[in-house]
Amino acid sequence: CVPWQSQASGQTTSLAPVISKKKASHEAQTVREITDHSFQPQNMLVKYSEFDPVEDKYMAISINYRGDIKSKEANATVQWLKQN
Repeated sequence: CVPWQSQASGQTTSLAPVISKKKASHEAQTVREITDHSFQPQNMLVKYSEFDPVEDKYMAISINYRGDIKSKEANATVQWLKQN
C-alpha cells in the first residue's frame, strides 16, 4: 500500500490474516475479510504518525493473495474496496 500524504513518501506493508497455522485450518475467511484486515492499522508493519489508514487516501495499492483465490472474486473485492 502506498499512502498519499504530503509529508512522507514511502510504502506501507501489511499482512493479513496473521493467525497461527493451527487456527487457520478451521477459520474460514473470505477474500473480502482478508482484504479488509490488510487495511487495518494493527496489521500494518510501518507506522506513519500523520497517516490514518482508514480515513486517508492511497495513491496505489498492490494486493497479493495466495491459495485458492479466484480472480473474479479478487476483482470484485477490489471494486468493493474502491467504493468504501
